[in-house]
Amino acid sequence: DVSKSTGDSDRCGSQGFNGSAYVLAGGNGLYIIGLDQVIPAASRYSVRFKFSITPSSDYYDNLPLMVPNSEYPTRGIQYHASELQLVTMRSTQTFESEAVSGIDYDVILVLSPSTAVIYVTQDGGAVSSYVMPSGSVSLRSLGDQMLFFNTAPFCQSSISGGGAIKYIQVFDRELPVQDARTMLQQGCNASGVLRVSGSMSSDHIYQPGVTNPSNALCRADLTYDFSNNQSTMFPVPSLSTSPFFIANPNETGIQDVGWAVGGAGCDFSAGLNGSAYGFTEGEGLFIPNIRNYVRGLVYTVKIRFLLQQAIAHSSSVRILNVDDTTQNGLYVRYGGIYPQGASSGSALTFSSGQYVTMVYSVNSTHITAFLSSGIGKQIYTWPTPSDTAGYFINAGFPMVFFNTDGIVCSAADGNARGLVQYIQIWNASMGMSEIVTMEEGCTATGEVPPHATAGGGVSNPANKLCPATVTYDFTTPNATLGAVASLSTLASPPALLNIAMNLSASPCSEQSFSGTSYRFSDGGGLALPNVHSVLRN
Repeated sequence: DVSKSTGDSDRCGSQGFNGSAYVLAGGNGLYIIGLDQVIPAASRYSVRFKFSITPSSDYYDNLPLMVPNSEYPTRGIQYHASELQLVTMRSTQTFESEAVSGIDYDVILVLSPSTAVIYVTQDGGAVSSYVMPSGSVSLRSLGDQMLFFNTAPFCQSSISGGGAIKYIQVFDRELPVQDARTMLQQGCNASGVLRVSGSMSSDHIYQPGVTNPSNALCRADLTYDFSNNQSTMFPVPSLSTSPFFIANPNETGIQDVGWAVGGAGCDFSAGLNGSAYGFTEGEGLFIPNIRNYVRGLVYTVKIRFLLQQAIAHSSSVRILNVDDTTQNGLYVRYGGIYPQGASSGSALTFSSGQYVTMVYSVNSTHITAFLSSGIGKQIYTWPTPSDTAGYFINAGFPMVFFNTDGIVCSAADGNARGLVQYIQIWNASMGMSEIVTMEEGCTATGEVPPHATAGGGVSNPANKLCPATVTYDFTTPNATLGAVASLSTLASPPALLNIAMNLSASPCSEQSFSGTSYRFSDGGGLALPNVHSVLRN
């Protein structure tokens, strides 16, 4: 789903639907993560989006309009000095020399390994096209973030100007010239098929479906339509053909908890014991596809756990790991709990050998942790570091508990042994008062005393759990590794993910269905992502 940038509302303007578009003020933006599932060839895709701009008073304002990936945040489509430009590492192509505020520009960017082509029409007029023969590597879609009106998934006061987006479409292929021009000038018929007879290319998969009558949108792998009063952040099912997209989180579900596999000397003797989930050093546990529902810098985690090993003053244990590329994250270290990478300050006093309940909330400005244990209740807030690595939930990594090496078992320092009674996750950041109230538990109808902020639902009588985006409860003899339906706003998951292919671009060739089998190339292969949740040993 499309997500909006988060940040300090005092520095960044408002954003949201207005009934005909999604409006963005300076510093805000929209982004899509996980597109590597939809665009397997990073250098071969097409993106269509319709937008208008609201320039700032600065004539030389540089406003990003579409940035394909976070590796090259200054490459893509931008507004600069009254011009609309396509910028790559090697050159800049102006495709509108006098961009006008409030005018709708409908743009299609088509990328191949050797060229980038941009098609544009202004308020439905004639279609112009521009070809850039080289430098397209900086426009690759890497799947981590495709950003609109921003260069990062958080609010930035350095970006001025804004605008509005009416729709975004993503295609996993190069659109042929005639198809791109026809889409922009004439659109599709009521079945989502290009209107000009005979122009539809054989490699397209425009299947029958209902198109948007006002915008006459053709079907794409992903379509986000913000042009009406019923608009949401979710893809439009009737206009989206990708098997990977989630039309509505409540229609699918979170996956079962998994545990790290592999590695010499790892012990998998622990597990569900009737009152908790036991884990050994190097094993930990993780939630594979939490990033489909909780992402970026806006989330809250509540967890009740006990560490069974003593932690030396100079040792550390990683409690929560959302980014395997950095050592930053939430740790027990030096006798306390604190977020590594955040500014120095107080830590929450922690002792092994006893159960503690922790609520941990993250947003773009603050990281807050609340700890309830036998020594009392503590709460502390740290500023979110400018380098958000270790706290930002990315598309390519699960949410991992008690393992510093991710989903690979190892004997590395930072891995823990202990017990977990429950884990809850919200796709929202909670304030201090709400965090403290949440720790006190819920009523039998799932209401948070003294005010009902968590929504209806049946609470767990023993643990007084409030409903969350997803809840795992390991405290009963009948416990499983699956989410608890009565305490989760997401439905139960399928047992396994879809089979996925290797998503690396070069040097692997493309692979696809042949009609009688699945064809894979050297280095391509197939993967069954979470088979270990079914076959453990």
